[in-house]
Amino acid sequence: MAVVGLDHYALLSSDPERTTRFYEQIVGLKAGPRPQLSFPGVWLYAGDVPIVHIIFDKAIPTRETGAVDHLAFTARGSVEELHELLRRNHIEFTSRVIERTGVTQVFFRDPDNVGVEQNFAPS
Repeated sequence: MAVVGLDHYALLSSDPERTTRFYEQIVGLKAGPRPQLSFPGVWLYAGDVPIVHIIFDKAIPTRETGAVDHLAFTARGSVEELHELLRRNHIEFTSRVIERTGVTQVFFRDPDNVGVEQNFAPS
């Protein structure tokens, strides 16, 4: 047995509509097909892959994310456009360039306080 990749993250949500809207409008994922399961939720896709699963009917134990610090996504496009989108939506963020690789990292939090990181390759 060997791990060959990450399939998805499952996140709990205190407000299903707000969380889905955040991951679509801010992060850039798109809601898509989800199998009939025994609990409500939404699957969010990067292209054809459902990489974030949001679960709607399970209480969030605390406002902290436990051992999970953040979700990191590979991003394309303009870092400046993401900065402006975050500012327009009053979302605090930090940004830095990794000297060794030139990757620009942008860090912010989702509506339930989960850390989100978007990584942009150098132009």
